[in-house]
Amino acid sequence: MKKKVVYAVSGEGRGHAGRGLAIARLMQDEIDFYFMCGGKAHDLIKSTDYNLIELPYLGFVYEKNSINQFKTLIRNVKLYMNRKEIYRNIRQKLEEIKPDAVICDFEYFVPRVANKMGIPVIQLSHQMVLLACRYYVPVSQWWHFMLAYIVTRLIINKTPYSVGISFFQLPSLEKYKKRNFKLFPPLIRQHILNKKPSYDGPILVYFSCNTFGWVVDMLKQFTDEKFVVYGIENTARTDGNIEYKPISPITFLDDLVTAKAVITNGGHTLISEAVHLNKPCFAFYVHGQFEQYLNSYYLHQLNFGRRNTTRKNAMKEITAFLDEVPSLTEGLKKIDICGNDIVTSYLRDIIVKSSAKKTVIANSAVMLSSGYQQANRL
Repeated sequence: MKKKVVYAVSGEGRGHAGRGLAIARLMQDEIDFYFMCGGKAHDLIKSTDYNLIELPYLGFVYEKNSINQFKTLIRNVKLYMNRKEIYRNIRQKLEEIKPDAVICDFEYFVPRVANKMGIPVIQLSHQMVLLACRYYVPVSQWWHFMLAYIVTRLIINKTPYSVGISFFQLPSLEKYKKRNFKLFPPLIRQHILNKKPSYDGPILVYFSCNTFGWVVDMLKQFTDEKFVVYGIENTARTDGNIEYKPISPITFLDDLVTAKAVITNGGHTLISEAVHLNKPCFAFYVHGQFEQYLNSYYLHQLNFGRRNTTRKNAMKEITAFLDEVPSLTEGLKKIDICGNDIVTSYLRDIIVKSSAKKTVIANSAVMLSSGYQQANRL
């Protein structure tokens, strides 16, 4: 009989959902997955045949290529004030599903309800790296780091098991080594694994928010290159060397497989899948979002790609990146970062152990109840 797992996904961006779908596809023969999420994650997963329950979600407000921290705070405080009703709705759904475990990828509400209900919870996200690993923080990023750390710590509550997913491997802090924390390479979606990469397509451009339209305007000046752009407009049209496309999971992945290179924000999932396909990345990380800064930093340090430092330097840095694409591509062909087998094997062991433990507890409760009733009859 198949196990049941609820997969709670952050609604901010599509990367969390992509990782969840990769796990679901890999384990679908043995586990029935129920996704709970909102936002862009919900938009992506609703195009699949998985069970899907929509949730309110914590998210960012973007303005002028960065996070508006005040508006983000107001948005999420309003949602938090309504948490009791959200918790009730989640509890009702969990009681109906009766899952063997919950996997949580940076989602706030579901794991808190599951913990109170005694359902085993596994925290799995790239954000675990911010809490559990040792890394360099420059003075210029300390404020953003502190905000990111606090927010991440508030969202990710303590659970018996936690998994970090990262294309860069870092040493774990001692206190997390004692808490069953594991750091694994990225998960790669099966659609990508089934394809052999080529490099004759246009450069893929993806931004999670439309405030980066100025980058696309700049790319129009590189008339010797062709670009296919997602995320800026939700329409299909061509403007010179720029082709705009609305988000479509299969079309997007097909364009990624054939792309010469990738230009994007600092999102972890797209960078990881691009690296797996030997596609150099250029990252315009969202200012104020330290996780994206960290991703772009290690992208550059590992020679998987390059990053933008300031808007003023963007033209010069993109020009240099395009010149480096051939050599970066050759270097990436020597890299293997796919963590699918090791991650799913670890999750399988945890889910089986947690399910067995849950059964023992349930049987003990039944035995205690039966004994109590017999004692009363005596």
